[in-house]
Amino acid sequence: MAGYGAKAHKNDGLEAHEIVRNKFLEEKGIAKGRRYKGNPSIALSPEHHDMVHAEENRLRRARGLGPNQMLKRGKLEIRLMSQAIHNSLVRTGIITQQQARTARRFSTSFAKRKGCF
Repeated sequence: MAGYGAKAHKNDGLEAHEIVRNKFLEEKGIAKGRRYKGNPSIALSPEHHDMVHAEENRLRRARGLGPNQMLKRGKLEIRLMSQAIHNSLVRTGIITQQQARTARRFSTSFAKRKGCF
């Protein structure tokens, strides 16, 4: 768990998966088209990253949303992404429940600091 663009994610062969989607941050006027450095993210293999996005898209469709249609509040976005992470990574034993909780806690703190919770 580290912020997007952190040295912890450099040259590890893994992909950074943001908990608060950059698209949401753009819509709120926080990010300006580029990935927002410091946005809490987890390092995942490309396969696991794809699993999370597939589950995220499934959850969005269940709410009548497209893959890039964001919910109105950061709290709801974090809840959706946490559920996608839980369904795709925790249930399959790829990460622990504690790791998922840590990601959610950091994301909540980040969203509150940025005024988009």
